[in-house]
Amino acid sequence: MNRLLLVSATEKANNALERFIRSAALPLEVTCVIGAMAARRAQVTQDYDLVLVNTPLGDEFGMDFALDLADRAGLGVILLVKSEILDQAMVKADPAGIFVLSKPLSTELLLQALRWMNASQNRMHAITAENARLRMKLEDEKVVGRAKCILIECRGMTEPDAHAYIEKQAMNRRTTRREIANDILQSY
Repeated sequence: MNRLLLVSATEKANNALERFIRSAALPLEVTCVIGAMAARRAQVTQDYDLVLVNTPLGDEFGMDFALDLADRAGLGVILLVKSEILDQAMVKADPAGIFVLSKPLSTELLLQALRWMNASQNRMHAITAENARLRMKLEDEKVVGRAKCILIECRGMTEPDAHAYIEKQAMNRRTTRREIANDILQSY
């Protein structure tokens, strides 16, 4: 379940938006704060996947806050602005990847935007996890490769023999090839 930080200038606005989000049965854990400063403090104590900024905020307009948030990798930001300044907001927000909606707000449009952002956050999490898995696999291969080189140089093995040796040791000890490779590197 993704976490949504809802930021408005008043509690009344937050309550209305939160009621709408909950009535739509979106799989979001919603936290409401008033103002940009409170939102910045909330960001320090908790990681959020999505942020909905209902401008203007009490302590600032909210564009700078949204731009700061957009710099964080993997954080989806939706900015709600008055229709009169939609074009100005989009000029600043679009390059940063911020989704901008105009007020008065169509509930259908807000629902579509939240669903789209939630889906893209889920996709981003999957890509991030796959990236981490591949990085770990690459690191494992680097360590195993160094261990093979040591076996080739110090024991006079061929590359296939070194590979087979590491594989066999990993199977015999019921451990990973990386652990065997680390043992070899420490031995030599």
